[in-house]
Amino acid sequence: DGSLTVCPNCGYTNHDGDDRPVLPGEQVMVFRSLYQFRPLRRWEVVAMRNPQDASQLVVKRVVGLPGESIQIRHGDIYADGQVQRKSLAQQRAMAILVHDANHTPARSKLPPRWLPESQQTHWGWADGRFVHAATDPRDPVDWLVYRHWRRVGGEDARVDESPITDDTPGCPVPRRLEDCSFVPDVMLSFRVVTTFGRGLLLLRATDGREEFQVHIDPNAQRYWVLHNGRQILRSGGMGKTPVLEGGVRIELSLFDQQLLLAMDGKTVLTFAYDAGASPRPPTARPLAIGSQGLGLELRELRVYRDVYYGRPVAAAGAWGLDKPVKIAKWGYFVLGDNSPFSLDSRCWPEGPNVDARSLEGKPLAVLISPSDAQWFGGWFKVPDLTRIRYIR
Repeated sequence: DGSLTVCPNCGYTNHDGDDRPVLPGEQVMVFRSLYQFRPLRRWEVVAMRNPQDASQLVVKRVVGLPGESIQIRHGDIYADGQVQRKSLAQQRAMAILVHDANHTPARSKLPPRWLPESQQTHWGWADGRFVHAATDPRDPVDWLVYRHWRRVGGEDARVDESPITDDTPGCPVPRRLEDCSFVPDVMLSFRVVTTFGRGLLLLRATDGREEFQVHIDPNAQRYWVLHNGRQILRSGGMGKTPVLEGGVRIELSLFDQQLLLAMDGKTVLTFAYDAGASPRPPTARPLAIGSQGLGLELRELRVYRDVYYGRPVAAAGAWGLDKPVKIAKWGYFVLGDNSPFSLDSRCWPEGPNVDARSLEGKPLAVLISPSDAQWFGGWFKVPDLTRIRYIR
């Protein structure tokens, strides 16, 4: 209409926006008929009608099934009084990246997050590659510890060690540290490029209260696991390992009050434990990798956290927070992965139930800025295949 556009950031008013193209937004591809053939499963993502505006489609994750009593406690989901745990595939789908050692600022003065526990160390690292020299297998364990920190304001590169919390970059409302929740559910993932010499590869994980150690002997191709210093004797607490060469991936997680150990994409141990009714003490050093004499080369070190469910910031939560809520036989309890700011079953005034009839299908992928194309007289959206983001 000839009017000038005002920049929302700097307030500059001399922009003529008439000649600027309108950029298409993201679109979601939905498999609409899937749930006609099978029921919804816990932890699945679903496209549904917004209970407060049926003309709007929203995407949420199913955490409560028909007839269950659902409660959220310390970030975990309880159904009928039992904490609900995830498989390896479900953990991978929901894991939120906290740190990737392959992508660190090249000229940053900030300290690395992976540092040796002792000054007398044989660890070395560069460009996401971590190497430990072979030493005497009788030497003490040489630990490489993940230290989580936050940047302190100011020009100098100062940091404060602090626990992993549920704040998410890009959230619409800034949150103070004291308003965030400590997330004890963490995952370590890395690849073993090669091992040499004799000795052990060790992994350590703690949620602030419980501590686990995994001992791996690559030469004997065996492993065993300790819980608070005592060996786990149940099935899976010890066993054989694949040959740790050529990039075998090892994953270790403490999600949903469960230790999960996977090697080469296969789960070798799940060990459920009770974290207690009180919150776990925060820790800024939840993970460590150690060598006892063994020569190692590791790559792709990544740290993840689980989605932490709590009270929403943007609305008053009423359902499933202070006490369990019973789900109708025709309903589901759904939550958003961006938990602090999601409007979902916790806070809808009409109640927590999502009617099965309002479900539209399973979201498969996000199509980023698809373009229009005409074919046989009709117009179609053509996605850019290089910019598809799959939904898990």
